[in-house]
Amino acid sequence: MLALVKERNHALKVELDELTSKHMDLQNLHQKLKCSNERLVDSFATLEIDHEVMVTVLKSYKTIDNTCS
Repeated sequence: MLALVKERNHALKVELDELTSKHMDLQNLHQKLKCSNERLVDSFATLEIDHEVMVTVLKSYKTIDNTCS
């Protein structure tokens, strides 16, 4: 009976070590994904601003072309 308890205890310790390792890997992956998401959000914001600038520039060219006709 004591041998079974020790065997089960050892199996649980091995499982705990595996789960701890997986948990740490997932925490690292989460941090990388979080940083990647922040960069994507920043890039998206920059693209929105660039788009607005281009639209404004193109509208101003259209206005200039219309006055010259």
